[in-house]
Amino acid sequence: MSWGIYCELWAWDVTEAQIRDFNPSGIILSGGPESTTEENSPRAPQYVFEAGVPVFGVCYGMQTMAMQLGGHVEASNEREFGYAQVEVVNDSALVRGIEDALTADGKPLLDVWMSHGDKVTAIPSDFVTVASTESCPFAIMANEEKRFYGVQFHPEVTHTRQGMRMLERFVRDICQCEALWTPAKIIDDAVARIREQVGDDKVILGLSGGVDSSVTAMLLHRAIGKKPDLRIRRQRPAASQRSRAGSGYVWRSLLVSILFTFRQKIASCQRWLAKTIRKQNVKSSGAFSLKYSMKKR
Repeated sequence: MSWGIYCELWAWDVTEAQIRDFNPSGIILSGGPESTTEENSPRAPQYVFEAGVPVFGVCYGMQTMAMQLGGHVEASNEREFGYAQVEVVNDSALVRGIEDALTADGKPLLDVWMSHGDKVTAIPSDFVTVASTESCPFAIMANEEKRFYGVQFHPEVTHTRQGMRMLERFVRDICQCEALWTPAKIIDDAVARIREQVGDDKVILGLSGGVDSSVTAMLLHRAIGKKPDLRIRRQRPAASQRSRAGSGYVWRSLLVSILFTFRQKIASCQRWLAKTIRKQNVKSSGAFSLKYSMKKR
C-alpha cells in the first residue's frame, strides 16, 4: 500500500541534530527482538519525546516509550504470539470508529496479532489505557494531549485486520501528513540532488540502453542540460538508443557512437578515461566495464 507520504528509516541511535534537520511531522517507534528489561538494550533518543510531534510506539516501541516516560515493563514468563482480541475501553483518536466487532454492551473489539515476551505493567502517569486483553492489560495506551500512542500488538501485519487503518489514522489525521510524495516529486528531488552534487562540473555517462542508465540519462539532461558527455556502450543498438535519448531529451548533438569490442586496447581505454578526467575535472555517472575497449566510428 502506498499513501504518497515521504518517510525515512533511522536507527535507534539517531542523533537529536539529525531529527531536528529532518523536521518530522511524526515518529513511529518500531518493534524489535530486544528486551527493554535488559541492560544496554536500545532506547529511543529522549528528544523524540521532546520534539512536539506525535509518536506511535509499536510493541518494543511502546515498551521503551512507557519505560522512558515513567512507566514499567516486565519480562513475561511466557511469550505471547498469535491472534488476540482487544477490547477498547476508552476513547482515543487512534482507534475512534475503527472496530472488527462489538461486545454485548457495545464496546469495540479489534482482531490483532501479538508477538512479545515483555509487557507493560504500569503506564506513565499522564497516559490512559485505551484497550486491553485478558493477558495484556495495556494493549493500547495514549496521551491525547501530547499525541503519544503505544500498541502492544503489530498493526503492520495483515493478521491485524484494522492495522493499516490505525497507521493511516496516525499518519494522515494525527500527524497531518499530506500525500505529496508522487512520482513527479521524486523526479524533482532527484534532479535537485544531481544539480547540487555536480555543480559546475561535467559528467561522463556510460549509456548501455538499459533501464538504469537510460533513467540516469533522462535525469541528467533535466538537471544539467548539455553538460553530460555521453558514451554509448553497444554498437548494434546505438541508433535506437540515440533515437530514444533524442526524443524529448535533446541529446542528439551530444551522442557519440562508441564501438566496444572484446579484449582490445584495454590499456588505451584506461589511458583515455584517466586523461579525460584529469583534463576536464569531470565526475563519472553510471559505469562501463573496462573489459571492453572503444574506438570512435
